[in-house]
Amino acid sequence: MTATEFSVCSYNIHKGYRRMSRSVLTEIKTALTQLDSDYLCLQEIRGKDNHSQQDLCDQVDFISKGIWPFYSYGKNVDKRLTHHGNAVLGKYPIENIEHLDISTILLSKRGVVAVRLPVNVVLICVHLGLFSNERRKQLVLIKRWIDEHVAPDMPIILAGDFNDYSRRLDTEIHSAGFSEVSSMMTHRRFKTYPSRLPLLSLDRIYFRHLNCLFSECLKQHPWPELSDHCAIRATFSLNS
Repeated sequence: MTATEFSVCSYNIHKGYRRMSRSVLTEIKTALTQLDSDYLCLQEIRGKDNHSQQDLCDQVDFISKGIWPFYSYGKNVDKRLTHHGNAVLGKYPIENIEHLDISTILLSKRGVVAVRLPVNVVLICVHLGLFSNERRKQLVLIKRWIDEHVAPDMPIILAGDFNDYSRRLDTEIHSAGFSEVSSMMTHRRFKTYPSRLPLLSLDRIYFRHLNCLFSECLKQHPWPELSDHCAIRATFSLNS
């Protein structure tokens, strides 16, 4: 990372499992390491738990160790033996701002993790719900939080799994002054789901008051074998 450039990767890792409950967490870390992004926004990742079962690990700690030593984890779903949520991992120190609960349905726990990067950029890791009305309400909560906590001219990134099948939220996010990284390269949203034959544009990286220098969707081997979502990444620079 230079003083003015940095890279972000967003990825729903599906709790580190692929078909027939086969763990691919080691392969996921290897693939992410090869990308060499400065910051990771990961969804459906398991955090630290208080249980002793050998097959349950702190996935945030496992992926971050040795490469992205700074991280912030926000629990969304809490089950009897483990829990999972969103996490931002960084090669460089990050300042945790908030783990915001945006759940609007009792049985659908969702949240965002908001951090501040050393380059004075707010980075928000997002995982929205499966239903249109649920997502609309969640976006209202996110926009309200941004209005209350982020200065109007401060650089900001929204990255994650938006589950926006119909792209209805896309227009609303653009109306708030955001651009999306795929439009910088293809003028169309990256198709990221399902990973083996991507048809839907669920995963996105939006940004405001930044320059997007490069973006891509990771569809080649081994990515389709690691999760049901494709990863996306982008490189940014600060406005001069």
